Amino acid sequence: MKIFKYLDNFMKSARTENGYGIFYGIMHAIELAKSMSDMQIKKYKKHGIVPAAFFIWLCKAGIVNESMGIPYGGASKQEFLKIFKQNYIQPSCGKVPANNSSSSSNSIKISKWDTIMLWSVNQSYLWEEAELYGNYKNRAT
Repeated sequence: MKIFKYLDNFMKSARTENGYGIFYGIMHAIELAKSMSDMQIKKYKKHGIVPAAFFIWLCKAGIVNESMGIPYGGASKQEFLKIFKQNYIQPSCGKVPANNSSSSSNSIKISKWDTIMLWSVNQSYLWEEAELYGNYKNRAT
C-alpha cells in the first residue's frame, strides 16, 4: 500500500535537515518527525511499529479524522491499517460543497490515493517539479 511509502519518507525525515521525499521542505512534518526518539525509530525499523508522530501528522494534514484516537506508544502496521481505514476522510470528488464548507477545497477533483496524499502534503512543491521536469520534450536541444 502506498501509505507505507509515505511512512518511510516520514521516518527518513527524522534524520535529515530539510526532510525526505514528499516531506522535503514541510517544516511541520519535519518537526514532528524529529520529535521521535531513537527508540521509536528503532522500533519502526526492527518491529514495524508505526510511531504516534505519524498519526499526529495524518490528523493535522486532514487525511484522517481529528477525533481519531492516537495509540500510546504507536501501533503495529496491521493495527495502523485498521485504524487508518476506519478514520480515513474520503475526498469530495465532484460533489457540490456543503454550506458550511469552503468551495475551493471541495471543487478539486481527485481520483487516486497518491494524488490525495501529495496534494495535502505539498502542493506548491509538486507544481514546481512538474514545471521543471515535466516539460522536457519541449526543451531546445
